[in-house]
Amino acid sequence: MKPRTRILVGLIPLMMAISPAMRATEAGVPAAAAPMLYVAIDYVDERPFEEGRYSRVNGQEIILTTMRERASELAKAAHWPGPVTILDVGAKAPAGARVLTMLWDRGEALISDGPKSYFLGVVTVRPLAFHPDYKRISKPIFDAGLMRDAKHDALLRAHTEMSLFVALQLAAEHDAKK
Repeated sequence: MKPRTRILVGLIPLMMAISPAMRATEAGVPAAAAPMLYVAIDYVDERPFEEGRYSRVNGQEIILTTMRERASELAKAAHWPGPVTILDVGAKAPAGARVLTMLWDRGEALISDGPKSYFLGVVTVRPLAFHPDYKRISKPIFDAGLMRDAKHDALLRAHTEMSLFVALQLAAEHDAKK
C-alpha cells in the first residue's frame, strides 16, 4: 500500500466521527448550557479580611467589587465554560449549586458539587505575570509610584483578580479530569 493511500484510509474513520458533530452544529443544535458557578469567600479569621478589603484611598470595598467587574472575562481566560456569580460575604448559594469557595486568609480554593467538596489548591502562589491581561493590571501598580495607599489598593485589585483567575483555572482543570 502506498503511503498516500494509508493516509487516506486513516482519514476515513476520522471524517466519519467528525461529520455528525459538524452536522449538529450546522443544524443549530445548541450546546448544553453549563451550570452557574457561584463564588463565595470564606475565612478562618474575619478581622484581617474585613480590615483589608476596603480601599485606603477612598474607603470603598475592593475585593468583591473587583471580582464582580472581572468575573466573566477571567472565566473566559481560565476556560471556565459557564457563567460565574460572585456571592456577598455570608450569602449562600442555592441548594445543590456548584460553589467555588475561596478561603481568603489561607489563599486556597475548594469546589463543591452538592455535599462533596474538593480541594483545588493554593491560588496565591502564581506571579502576576501569568495574569491574562498583565499590562492592564500592572499599569495602576506602576502608576501609583511612591503613593503607598494607592499602590496598596492597586496591588489588592491585582492579587484579587489573579486569585480568582487561578481558582477558575483550577476548577476548569478539575472538571476536565472528571
